[in-house]
Amino acid sequence: MTLLRSMANADVPVSYCALCELGNAGLTQPKVVGDVIAVFCDEDMVVFLQPPLQVVAVAPTSHVVDLSHFDAGALGAFLAALRRAAMDVRSVFGCSGTTIAPADRELPQSGGHVCFHVIPTLQNGVDQLEPSDPLLQAERLAERLR
Repeated sequence: MTLLRSMANADVPVSYCALCELGNAGLTQPKVVGDVIAVFCDEDMVVFLQPPLQVVAVAPTSHVVDLSHFDAGALGAFLAALRRAAMDVRSVFGCSGTTIAPADRELPQSGGHVCFHVIPTLQNGVDQLEPSDPLLQAERLAERLR
């Protein structure tokens, strides 16, 4: 199966991409997809929770392999959405901050789709986040992102 996703500058054929499929299907509530929980999708971003790590993955809805493939307007919209997701992660996870980093490896079946991790960070000598039900976290994050 080949998908054709419209980017800001060109149409790029890609092999199967799970992120693009979710973006095309629309996501109305969190959904378990393999080892991750698909949390939210809109015109700018697709958001996943990666339990048990308590890491959130955020990717642009359009299939791009790196940020240089965006035009300025689309890049600005995605970065604003990524910032919004990071702020909502702070609220839902009860952490003091977040670190945004490019995913060091691509998500399974993503066809090279660029993705960023939003990692909850803590201060004040606290070593880890309190364990929580990943589906409940996904529902709370989806609610905040809507």
